[in-house]
Amino acid sequence: MKAELLVGKASRKKHQRSGKIDLEPDAKKASTRLAQLIEPHVAADETKHSYEALVALGAIAWNLSLVAAQERGDLIREAVHGAVSRGIPLTDRWLNDLIERKMKLFPSDERWIESYEVAVKPDGTLVILVATLSAG
Repeated sequence: MKAELLVGKASRKKHQRSGKIDLEPDAKKASTRLAQLIEPHVAADETKHSYEALVALGAIAWNLSLVAAQERGDLIREAVHGAVSRGIPLTDRWLNDLIERKMKLFPSDERWIESYEVAVKPDGTLVILVATLSAG
């Protein structure tokens, strides 16, 4: 399967051009932004299972970036401990790097990722669907 920067139906913008539909994702959609956040870590031959794990870690990092820095340390340690106990080789450093990447790429995006799903399109492309909650 191939992982690409694609998002689900709810997160796509359709435009008619010469009889073809352009399904280029809207850059402001949470699913697109989550895909962009984890993109440097996506392998060319990503499986659905491994991509789901990466999306989960991306969602954790996204939400942790919204927590006050002084409260974040304990939550990061809990997340790492939980992942390691499930056999996921996560480190504080890797999670902090992903949190910093989110803050650099999308500093003003304060939506919480409430849920996500990875789906497989008929052509084998992996697609992220995301539900968010607005801050406040």
